[in-house]
Amino acid sequence: MRKIFIFGLMIISILIVLSACNVEKINVKANPKVQAPVGATSLSINDFIGTFEDELEKALPGLLKVNSNPLTYRYATDIINISTDELFTTGDMDFSQFDFNQNISVSIPSIPEVSLDGIPIFPGAGSSAIPIEITFDNPNDLVSATINEGTLILSADNLTFSDATVTFNSNDVNTSIIDGNIHVNLKDQVLNGTNTVSLNEFDYNSSTNSFSINVSVSSDTEFKQIVFKKEGLNFNNSGSNEIIVPEEIKELVDRINLSSGELEFRWLNGMNVDFNANISSTSIKASGTDTPLNSNQVFTKNTDYSTSVIDLSNKYIDVSSGKINLDFDVEPAGYLNDEVTLNGLIKQGDNLSFDFSLGFKDIIIESIKTKNTTFSGKLSSGFLNFGDDLGILNNVNFKTLPATLTINKENITGNLDITLSASYTGNSTPIISTGSSGNEFIGDFSSVFNEKPDNLEMLYSIQSDGLTIESGSSISGNIKIDIPFAFDVTKESTLFSYESEGDMLGRNDENRESINEALNMVDNLKVFFQLENSTGITAKVSIDFNGSKYQIDFSSGNIQSIDLGNIAKNIVESDVYKVKVYVTLPVGDYSLNSDGKMDINLWAALDTDLNIPIKLKGQE
Repeated sequence: MRKIFIFGLMIISILIVLSACNVEKINVKANPKVQAPVGATSLSINDFIGTFEDELEKALPGLLKVNSNPLTYRYATDIINISTDELFTTGDMDFSQFDFNQNISVSIPSIPEVSLDGIPIFPGAGSSAIPIEITFDNPNDLVSATINEGTLILSADNLTFSDATVTFNSNDVNTSIIDGNIHVNLKDQVLNGTNTVSLNEFDYNSSTNSFSINVSVSSDTEFKQIVFKKEGLNFNNSGSNEIIVPEEIKELVDRINLSSGELEFRWLNGMNVDFNANISSTSIKASGTDTPLNSNQVFTKNTDYSTSVIDLSNKYIDVSSGKINLDFDVEPAGYLNDEVTLNGLIKQGDNLSFDFSLGFKDIIIESIKTKNTTFSGKLSSGFLNFGDDLGILNNVNFKTLPATLTINKENITGNLDITLSASYTGNSTPIISTGSSGNEFIGDFSSVFNEKPDNLEMLYSIQSDGLTIESGSSISGNIKIDIPFAFDVTKESTLFSYESEGDMLGRNDENRESINEALNMVDNLKVFFQLENSTGITAKVSIDFNGSKYQIDFSSGNIQSIDLGNIAKNIVESDVYKVKVYVTLPVGDYSLNSDGKMDINLWAALDTDLNIPIKLKGQE
């Protein structure tokens, strides 16, 4: 009876002391049922889901939760972004290399003066019927010249003419006597290579018995047609005027489709002859027919600069050979054997010229067509970073990490075959291969993730079978990787661990003696565990009492206990008796439900009349 009385007083004392220490609940029952006190420790699944998420963030920055059951995160990133400007710009090929300027000119020579000396004559006034022939040659460049208006002047030393009959190149011509000189009208006469002036009859007055005769063509003589001989009045660049296509374009581009542009010709023609030109290119072709450029142009006589153009709309430039050619041949009309016929009014001493230029103008590219080619690269850093400290992920193999690659082609026609590969430790593993059609493609990153290589490089290869890419277009790709928490644990891993806050029974200087006396008087000391788990994982719970470890098996029910009667004496003898709780993930297959909850409640029971909650704190 005394023992019961003392025990009752002790219980009252413990209640008073524990209340002063803010212990949340003590149950004292005559016929108690085992239950978790309100103040028992509750551990939530979020405590380690956050750990999973933190570790994943290291490998895949920017995770987004997209599903709760199974818990699924999504990683999305742009991986390919190629614009037309990166593939080709007009600046990459300098069309000004085709700019061409040419000037040619001819000077119309003067007809040389000739003389014939020592012609016998009777002094005084008289008449002569003895023919006198005088010849002169055209200048070397002057093959022939038809005179529009002009005068041949015959003058003599010590003799004046009063009348005369003259033929020019066997043609009768009109004559007149001016100041004692014979003026021969050369209208419509032709100066040939060698010209003959015949003075058939003449009346005269001479002061000597001989005289000299001089023949000249007046300086104001005007020609209406000249046949002129000169080399180099034609010019061409056939086979020499080329643009070498830059190597990076040559490898990629097959043709450049033009929406507009012109090949412009500008000329000033004072040569009194039209110039004919042929412009051709095996590189510039008509869209649809593939007919190479071949154009004939006529550059007519003018007094101010004129222009003409070849319209390059609906044409394309074939760059597949690695060069672009433009050939032209320009020459005067009728130019043969270095001779040209100049029509129009021309005078001796005139300088005639032809000034010519050509160049590309206002070239606007509509699109380019690529070759069947492959270009590749490496994805930017930050995609799948595996460091040394992955925590629990080091022991996790995901069953699947479905990845979706979406390809967007803006203003691009044709097929792309894109392959994403993971490269590490000498291996290159294709992850996604798109094939040649569609824009969404599926792959699986689990094999890469489960390897967790620290030297991972993600590579892409883009193969085209001839894309037509419009100006301002782009190729972009983004990838989404879903990370469902359906995984294999390959090595038992600690999710979290907790230890008691100080002494497991909350003993301190004020209550230690009373609790120890109670411990000495009870027959049983048990620690109870209650597990509520709807997370989809099978956690293993272990407890460590000052180095003595126990594993809790919840297979028979969600409330289990450990009999610690054999260590009650150890507890009494220890000022602070700690308890540690470990929650581990055993080897196995799991599918995690983040909407679920894992509560682990712990309390100690002295006999069955006193329940003391065990307060735990998270261990760093």
